[in-house]
Amino acid sequence: MFNALRRLRRGTRGQGLVEFALILPMLVFVMFAFVELSRAWNTYQTVTRAAREAARTYVVANGINSQAEIEGVADQILASSALDPDLATITHPFGLAVDSGQPYRIRIEYPYDFFLLRAIQAIQGDVAWDALTMRREVTMRTE
Repeated sequence: MFNALRRLRRGTRGQGLVEFALILPMLVFVMFAFVELSRAWNTYQTVTRAAREAARTYVVANGINSQAEIEGVADQILASSALDPDLATITHPFGLAVDSGQPYRIRIEYPYDFFLLRAIQAIQGDVAWDALTMRREVTMRTE
């Protein structure tokens, strides 16, 4: 009887499979979290670039004098990164500056929806996750 217990204690068949089964959910979660954070960072950088380029286009180009043209520049940049420009909220807090040296400010807000959180919500059913709003405001002086 003691020999049978010793053989069971020494047997390690299946140990690797059990350890892998315990670690796999954590590895998958880390992988999806990394992808989600990368997507969020890319969206934030795109919103930043759109605000910066729209502001720069206005303060340098004298031919642009409408908010629609400025917003078109921002929309084009958002669309080039596969973001829906219709979801973006573009505001000009101080309006359009007319004199040289005056500051011009543009603010862009874009909702970001975490895919992983939506999947968890679909599984759980009772958890409500709101979209994260990415805001970027850029101020430049007119030339």
